[in-house]
Amino acid sequence: MNNKIYFRLLVLYIFFLFYGCTVPFNIGTSMDEVILRIKHIYWIPYVAPGQCRYSRIDLASNILLYIPFGFFLAFWLRQRLSSFFILFISVISSLFISSFIETIQLFTADRVTSTTDIINNIAGSVMGTISAFVYHRRFHDKVKSFLIDLAAKSPMEVYSIIILFGLIFFRLIPFDVSADVDNIKHNVKFFIRHLSLIPSENTTRDAVNSFLLFNLAAVGIFTGFFADKLYMYRVFIVIVVNSILLCFTEFIKVFIISGNPNISNLFFSSIGTLTGIFAGTFFVRGKFLFTKFFIYFVIVYILFFVFNYLYPFEFISDIADKISFIAFIPFAIYFFKIDAGNISDIFLQIFLFIPMGIIIIRSRKVSFIKSFIAGFICGLIFETLQLYIATRYFDITDAILAGIGTYIGHYCRVGFIKIRISIQYLSD
Repeated sequence: MNNKIYFRLLVLYIFFLFYGCTVPFNIGTSMDEVILRIKHIYWIPYVAPGQCRYSRIDLASNILLYIPFGFFLAFWLRQRLSSFFILFISVISSLFISSFIETIQLFTADRVTSTTDIINNIAGSVMGTISAFVYHRRFHDKVKSFLIDLAAKSPMEVYSIIILFGLIFFRLIPFDVSADVDNIKHNVKFFIRHLSLIPSENTTRDAVNSFLLFNLAAVGIFTGFFADKLYMYRVFIVIVVNSILLCFTEFIKVFIISGNPNISNLFFSSIGTLTGIFAGTFFVRGKFLFTKFFIYFVIVYILFFVFNYLYPFEFISDIADKISFIAFIPFAIYFFKIDAGNISDIFLQIFLFIPMGIIIIRSRKVSFIKSFIAGFICGLIFETLQLYIATRYFDITDAILAGIGTYIGHYCRVGFIKIRISIQYLSD
């Protein structure tokens, strides 16, 4: 990406910072209240009222919030200034923006001004800047080379790799890894309590998702790789690869706070692998291999999409109590309540719509703005449908995340096509 794109991302993210730290815009405090709030500012970093420690989630969220800011800033300035000056600008700019936002929060009724937030914001910006330096020097060329090699592969192999990475990504959401002994004990006990092959009400969605994802992974490996190998050899490779992925993801879930590993996931993932091999057996016969795989992928994606949006399919008619004003304020819920569930929802919502940008928006004439709008409208339709499901709620943020996911998918597809055309041109 060129400097203009990084500058635009930086500007958009600054607006996002101001938005996220002032939502829902309850501004209107009198000057007397402002003076009183100034007197009660937490001037001593990392010490809350009563000499209590700050919430670790609050500390981490303030750091993570500014990492993209430092990353975009570093890539925008890297061709103009030295690393030292970029780091200096990162500190000064994050100090100014964070201080300005904390000052604005003095005039809001539901925000607290704190020097701890400023320090954490600066730390996040510095971490983002340093990570940009490390990425550019250590990984940029390797990632670029990997993407070029990936683009040179057959479409079947590309889709198979994407499915494998998507499977691992989805299974480890929301990445809240912890080595805490109590958390590990909790997940082990959860696994022991859920030894039944039939999933409970709380684990049904995970079990179905495991079946669909491992089914696609099996089909992709079987038909995309080792196409010239013997049938039994391909079956053996699929079972080995999926078994390794399954054991790895379930084992890692023991160290994830909201992992909840269970035996039904193992069972349904295994069934998904076997049915994927069975489906792949029919695909390799005859012509139009990629077309058949693509149609199958779309069907499974639709099932995956509908199930994650509409499960448990308990429809109701009275929706008056399910509509709230806060649901129409983008990202409001996420900034007021930050936990593993919310983070998981953000990743899942974007993840769900990335394939839409890849497989649905196939015309090169469709702009990225139109792809975002298409994803937003589709997300809005499904969010409206969720009003009629007992355990689901409408949230405009999910529709926006749907647009972002579609945008990412469309962007990746266009970039892949450009690289592939360039490779073909050089080879000719």
